[in-house]
Amino acid sequence: MTDQNTPYTIDFIHKIIEECDQDDHIISYRLQRSDEMNIEYLKHSVKCKETYGTLEHYVTCVILKDFTVDYVITDNNFPYYIEKGLKHKLLWTNKKMIKSEIEEIIRNKISSRFVWFENLAINKSIPNIHHYHIIFDTNIATDKEKITHNK
Repeated sequence: MTDQNTPYTIDFIHKIIEECDQDDHIISYRLQRSDEMNIEYLKHSVKCKETYGTLEHYVTCVILKDFTVDYVITDNNFPYYIEKGLKHKLLWTNKKMIKSEIEEIIRNKISSRFVWFENLAINKSIPNIHHYHIIFDTNIATDKEKITHNK
């Protein structure tokens, strides 16, 4: 495996997805942020809770625009500790999606090697909103701007 001082590689993340042995890409391995990134995430969480009450309400209002969109792909402003050259995005959805739907959306957005996964419910910071993690190599990616799919 890897320790917290070593950034995760795309190969490592791919391996833990394969080891979950589930078609839905739900992983039980708890990926970590760097210490610095975790501090930033905690500060952001406090601000969101002060303004919106909960992180879930923040995501619903700000990212999913009160569920007026089917999905949104955003940069993860608080990514896991991944190696340089990789990018971490999030696919936020207003419903559970199947593998083929997720992969079609990602392929329309990213033209590079990517992996995607969903965290096990107990490892999610926002468990009641469906969201999927996307990690890809920016060295060969053609990453288009934020995608929103309206109803």
